[in-house]
Amino acid sequence: MLEKFSIILLILLTLTLPISVISASESKGKITITEYEHEDYYRSPRMEEEDRLRGKTFQFQPGLEIITDVDDAEIEFFEERMGKTPWEQDNLSPGAYRVRLERTGYEIVEFLVNVRSDRRTVVLVNMGRPTGTLFLTDLPPGAVVTVDRVPVEGNEITAAAGTHTLKVTAFGWETLQSDIEIPSGGRTRWRYDGGRRSFSLGTLKIRPRALPTRDKRGFTIEWNADSGGSADIRIISPEGRQIANIPFAVSSARGTVDWIPGNGGSEELSQGKYKVILSGTGYDSSSASSESYLLLDNRFKREARPAYAPLPGLLYAPGSAMLPRGIWQASTGAGVHFGGGIPVDIGLRFSPANRLEFSGKFKLTARDPFDATSIGMDFSTSWRANPMSGPYTVNLALLFAYEGYAADFGRIPSTNPGTSLPGLQFSIPMEYALGNWNFVLSPSVYLTFLGNDSGSWQFSGPARVSESLGAGVYYEDGLFLVGASAAIRGPDYPQGFLETTAWYGLEGRFDLPGDASYLAMYTGVRTLNADPVVSLGVEFGVIR
Repeated sequence: MLEKFSIILLILLTLTLPISVISASESKGKITITEYEHEDYYRSPRMEEEDRLRGKTFQFQPGLEIITDVDDAEIEFFEERMGKTPWEQDNLSPGAYRVRLERTGYEIVEFLVNVRSDRRTVVLVNMGRPTGTLFLTDLPPGAVVTVDRVPVEGNEITAAAGTHTLKVTAFGWETLQSDIEIPSGGRTRWRYDGGRRSFSLGTLKIRPRALPTRDKRGFTIEWNADSGGSADIRIISPEGRQIANIPFAVSSARGTVDWIPGNGGSEELSQGKYKVILSGTGYDSSSASSESYLLLDNRFKREARPAYAPLPGLLYAPGSAMLPRGIWQASTGAGVHFGGGIPVDIGLRFSPANRLEFSGKFKLTARDPFDATSIGMDFSTSWRANPMSGPYTVNLALLFAYEGYAADFGRIPSTNPGTSLPGLQFSIPMEYALGNWNFVLSPSVYLTFLGNDSGSWQFSGPARVSESLGAGVYYEDGLFLVGASAAIRGPDYPQGFLETTAWYGLEGRFDLPGDASYLAMYTGVRTLNADPVVSLGVEFGVIR
């Protein structure tokens, strides 16, 4: 069916174009197909020479001519031999023909041509560069062969005549590279004479470096080796007890092994530094080993916290529930502030090192009228203050936030329902864990810039100082999180722009199938001396 469709498509193209040119790569040549009516026909010098050799006078007839730059190329129509180039046939039955040209020392050329009953079709073919054959012998198992950095397959390779760079690589074997000469129409034989590589193991890479004891996705341990054999990974507890032994075959240059703390057992492992030992034996009976470590630390949780803009936002506050090293979280959310606009935002946070985290968020809040629509952003860095594990967690966080009108970015919306203010915010989130329950207390100090006009906020001096205090409680297990929190922010100093404001909110997160994505929802209210604003929102995120 596909072949018939291709032939029909070629016929339609030929009917609409008087001249069709098909360009292939240099090695496969160039094909030019031209259709002539009687008055336009041009007899090529090569065919005129054939006329003289055969002692005949040419008379125009519909048909097909095939001329190659190198004579004596074998012609096949649908696997039926028709002769050698230069070749012509008068009054050939109309239709589409699949043509194959083959000549020793050159690559095979194939094309489709349409023959019409009222025209003479002339096909000119450049057979390309001369070729030769390269025979490879004694290749190691799984060898990857490249000729001039281009991967090739098989032990018999057709390539353009000339000098080429041959490279052979195989896991567990020496890599060989050499320059070879392939003669035109000839054959070159090359034998792999490398030996096996000695068995060795590289440095282990563990991601993430730290996880809580009840994490259900576990660690990924990446290993690499220079040769094949067998190996095992042993996990040793801080007390020196072996708690896991994972054997595997070394059949590739690198691979990964996953380990889940406790592996679903009833015994919960203790927090601390665990030694990871990789040892193995190669096919040559040589041995090698490598060591690294991982941390079980309940201060670092892979579970996502809602990162949108919940009220009061305590669970999302920079520095709370910091991620383990090497883990990142991306999210997007949308909601509505009844009386404060419709916000949509995207956020990202990641941990590049132990006890360190960075985050960023961009937000668009649509308002009526449209000139009141605002664009916001914030960037934060967080640091884990207490170096030792335990039920108490103290973090330090620094946040820069800004939100301005889209029509005039220097102006700041005064109806901001969130807790953040334009400028810097320094927070000290503190948590106490009691099983699945967590209690949070987060004092903050703001250094904000609102200008001098209380009726039209601008991002300019003088600097103003404000303080807030948030508290909350949440319950979290491996599938969901629910929490309630509240926060109160006092007036600014010098006073005149900010009223004492309170926030109350409920938040929830539900893990989606696959343990890598989640759906979060929130509802909250801003009240006290400020105009009340009720908020609802939803967030989707991925954490890896």
